[in-house]
Amino acid sequence: MAVAVRISYFSSSAAHELLAYLPSWDGVMLYADVRALRAAGVLKSLAGGAPEEDYQRFVLASGFDYTRDLDHVVASWDRGEVYLVLKGRFDAARLEKYATGEGGRCLDGMCTLAASQPGKTISFTLRGTLRGTLLRMAVSQRETAVLELGTARPPDGRSIPAERLWLTAGARVLREARPLLGDGAAQRILEKTNQVRMAAAPAAGGVELRLDVDCTDEQQAADLLGQMEAVTKLIAQAVAAGPAQGAGTILKQGRFARVRARVEARWPVDRQFLAGLGGAL
Repeated sequence: MAVAVRISYFSSSAAHELLAYLPSWDGVMLYADVRALRAAGVLKSLAGGAPEEDYQRFVLASGFDYTRDLDHVVASWDRGEVYLVLKGRFDAARLEKYATGEGGRCLDGMCTLAASQPGKTISFTLRGTLRGTLLRMAVSQRETAVLELGTARPPDGRSIPAERLWLTAGARVLREARPLLGDGAAQRILEKTNQVRMAAAPAAGGVELRLDVDCTDEQQAADLLGQMEAVTKLIAQAVAAGPAQGAGTILKQGRFARVRARVEARWPVDRQFLAGLGGAL
């Protein structure tokens, strides 16, 4: 399954720079231009209220606060391993002190400490660049997994979303997800789906959520379009019968279209809803 969440129509060279460090593009990938989200006020809305105690303790120990110090991030999830490359402002000495204070160890600029998941280890290292500082991190059963992020690889010719915030996953992930859905409509849809993309683009008063589904043939796309329209009609009826609040008020406004074998869906979301979502998080 491939998903793209878009906040701006302008490309970012930072995405290309950071993605080049990922060892594989076969899993789920994320890119976020946090600096752009912060400037647009979106990050503040999603951050919600007061941070959790554990995060406050991390900020005090490491001196790093993503709402202030993080500019760009890429991440990938593939078969139980997580890789991250973060660009921003980091204090290497304080990060190492935090790691050792949590029972980890640091050697030659690489630190390791136990992850919250049993059997997993967090490994990280800092790498300075002319345009900032990169923090490379991995969560894996292998203590030295972060070394997979050691060298930027040349582009392999594949295009990437040009927007400021997106999430993608390859076809293999989609195939592997089918058994988890059971023998139902969702699994049957995935069987005839090549790619899925979600997006959030700037719009008057908020954002527009977008969902694009690339099907294997036009008949599958027509069937999926009919299912989306039917579900939206039921949601609209339910919202009309009850209080007009929550996600139902967003979903009932869905607009759908089919372009050959692709289904396109759009939902408007205002800033007030985004702010409420951030508070809930």
